[in-house]
Amino acid sequence: MVSVNELIILNLIDSSINKISLNNNFSTQDFDILWAPSNKRLVLTFGNFPVFNIESKRQETAIKEYIVGDIKEVVWDDFSDSEVYVRKNSGIYFFDLISKNKELVLNKKTEQFLVKDNNIYIIEKVDNDNYLNIYHDNKIIKSISVPVTSVYEFINLNSSFIYLHDQRHDILYTIDPWSIFPIKDSINGVKNFSLINEDKSLYWNDYEIWQYNKNNQDKMLVTRVSEKINKALWHPSQYYIIYNTNSSVNTIELEDNKYLDSNKILDWTDTNDMIMAQDGKELYFLSWMDDMRILYSLEIK
Repeated sequence: MVSVNELIILNLIDSSINKISLNNNFSTQDFDILWAPSNKRLVLTFGNFPVFNIESKRQETAIKEYIVGDIKEVVWDDFSDSEVYVRKNSGIYFFDLISKNKELVLNKKTEQFLVKDNNIYIIEKVDNDNYLNIYHDNKIIKSISVPVTSVYEFINLNSSFIYLHDQRHDILYTIDPWSIFPIKDSINGVKNFSLINEDKSLYWNDYEIWQYNKNNQDKMLVTRVSEKINKALWHPSQYYIIYNTNSSVNTIELEDNKYLDSNKILDWTDTNDMIMAQDGKELYFLSWMDDMRILYSLEIK
C-alpha cells in the first residue's frame, strides 16, 4: 500500500514491514504495483514507471527513460527479475533492466497480452472470428480459435493451463495450448477466480462461491448468499473458505469438499482487498478510520 510519500510493504510470511521513499514526482492517481517473480523488485505504473529494489529500498531505473511514449502495459518475464515486456500502441517491446537494451518483439497492436515460457499470447480478430495466437520471435507458432467476445482478459497463474476470462459474459475458458483440442472447459458465472493448487480452483460471482476440479471438470457449489460477495479466499489448511460482503467477513467450513457450517467472524462494513498470511493465522484488509484508509489485521483461530 502507499502513503503520501512512501510505499509500505507488508511481508505476509513474517509480518515485517518495509518502507520505500517515493520522490516528489509521486502521483496520487490510480496505479498498479507489479511484482517480479521473486518478489524482490517491483514496477509502479505511473509517471516514468519506476523500478524499485525491495532489499536495497531504492529506485534502480525507470522504464520510460528508455522506452518513451504512452506505455499501455508492463508484464514481467515469468522467470526473470531483470526482464520485462512493455506494450505500446506500436507493439510489444522486450526490455532488459540491467543492460538497458530494448527490442521490438511483436510488431502488432493488441489490447492485452500474456508472456509464458518465452512466448507471447495475444487475442486477435480476423474477419468476424477471434483467435488466441501464440508468437515466438515475431512469428505465430500456434493459433487457437476462441469464442467471439468484446473483452477478454488473461488470468496469469502459475499453471500449465492458460486461463482466459470473457468479462462481458462472465465465462472462464481453461486452455491447454499445446493439446490437439486446446479448449478443455468453459465455466459460466465467473467474476473472479483463484487457484488452490494445479488441479483445484475457487471461483465466485456476486452471490455464489464454487469449487472446480480441472481433472474431471467437476463444478461444486459451495454456498449461495443473499448479499454481494466481494472476495473469497482459501485458508491454507483448505478446510475453510473466507469471504467478505459489504457488511461482514465470513467463514465456510468444509470437510471432504462438503459444506459443514458458516459463521460470521467480523461484523464490519467496507472491508476491502483481503489478503491471507501464508500460515493462515492472520487476515489483512483495508477499511476506513475517519477519513483515512487503514490496514487492519484479524487473528484467525
